[in-house]
Amino acid sequence: ANNSAGAIENGDINPLTQLTIVNCLFDHNWVNIHAGAIFNSNINVTIMNCTFANNIAVNYPNAIKNLATGNQHSFYTITNSILWDDGNEIENNSQYGIAETHIKNSDVQGCLPHGTWNDSYGIDDGNNQDFDPLFGGQYPYSLTSDSPCIDAGTDEGAPTTDILGNTRSGVPDMGAYEYGPWVSIKENPNSTFNIQHSTLLEVSPNPFSYGTYVSYELKET
Repeated sequence: ANNSAGAIENGDINPLTQLTIVNCLFDHNWVNIHAGAIFNSNINVTIMNCTFANNIAVNYPNAIKNLATGNQHSFYTITNSILWDDGNEIENNSQYGIAETHIKNSDVQGCLPHGTWNDSYGIDDGNNQDFDPLFGGQYPYSLTSDSPCIDAGTDEGAPTTDILGNTRSGVPDMGAYEYGPWVSIKENPNSTFNIQHSTLLEVSPNPFSYGTYVSYELKET
């Protein structure tokens, strides 16, 4: 993109009152001004279980810009999300109104410099962190086994599946991808297993590591 926003822009030209973004990945967007990923004004935005990574806005926030104009209220809620774009993630511009961002159970780069909340990002609603999310695995922004984002989200309002359709069970992870180290195999009930021929097996969860070892035991007949 050349201006305004790398991925999503909404404002006076095409105004919305409510925008909900769930299980989305924003990565490698580039823009000249305003925001590397999302730029909205005078709108209520809910962001849940999303991942922002490697987005760039020259001299502006790399992930999100929240702008209020005309004495209006622009309100963001960010939950269970990862914002890791080399810092300078969020800007709230209240020059012409009230721009307010609430963040909870999220991993936001630069939100806790020296252990103190960065007020420029918005309001700390609790359980936020500023740790390397340790991306890796089959997909560039899925989580590795040592990630501090595993089981660090909240199930309040969280989706039941992740970006790939994998189940989020128990305490959900932060970000778009739910970590799942266990692999199960289910034989297609419509196929007949014959040692001389191939059969269809379903492997879950997906993604799983390239190095995962899968074994299948044949029953004696």
